[in-house]
Amino acid sequence: MAYSSPGETLQLTCLASDGNNDPLTYTWTATGGFFKGTGNAIDWIAPATEGIFERRVKVSDDEGLFAQKTIKILVKSFNTIPGDLITHYPFTGNANDASGNQLHGQDLDRKDPHHDFSVFDGPNVARATGVQFQRRDGCRENL
Repeated sequence: MAYSSPGETLQLTCLASDGNNDPLTYTWTATGGFFKGTGNAIDWIAPATEGIFERRVKVSDDEGLFAQKTIKILVKSFNTIPGDLITHYPFTGNANDASGNQLHGQDLDRKDPHHDFSVFDGPNVARATGVQFQRRDGCRENL
């Protein structure tokens, strides 16, 4: 599911074609927020309130044929919470703590003789089955 902040403007584009090359009409609707513009590329301004909203585009030709797609979006204000940062793992191919607190991780994959940390590629994780974190007090925590 996609997300945005309240009041944020997102550009939406619908890619559609007609087999007979008939002209297409794009009708945009949403359960919250509002649209600016017309055609296949418009702006959607998220509502000021938080929640899950649906945005729909219906593409029609002059013969009455149509296709439509609905996409949900989470509108939420992700404000920072005051406090001290404990750890930060930016997923740069290792388990190093970038917060400065030296809470580095360790790969426990015994099949890997080098014990290199698992590779992270966005939402994809490879070999992240055995990660161990060592706290400052020397205790180790397995994930």
